[in-house]
Amino acid sequence: MHGETGFIAEIGDISRMARYAVDLLSNESRHAIFRAACRRRAVEHFDVHSIVELYEQHYENCLNRKGV
Repeated sequence: MHGETGFIAEIGDISRMARYAVDLLSNESRHAIFRAACRRRAVEHFDVHSIVELYEQHYENCLNRKGV
């Protein structure tokens, strides 16, 4: 999410992305906040057990398709 776990800019807006990069490289406290928020989001939404379960469901769906 913009401003919470990182920055978002329009595709091709290189100058804005450069400003965001410079901001993160020069603002240690914002970098630490984003880093912690990103880690928290990854742990909450992409833990290994739920990802493995999603892959298993996907493979089962593929195997159970008719005509395969």
